[in-house]
Amino acid sequence: MPTWMNFFDIYSYLKEGNMIPEVL
Repeated sequence: MPTWMNFFDIYSYLKEGNMIPEVL
């Protein structure tokens, strides 16, 4: 099951890939 840290890792990965807004 996903944890909070795993979510943050995915968030950081997507942000570096410009898949999500920087301001989110």
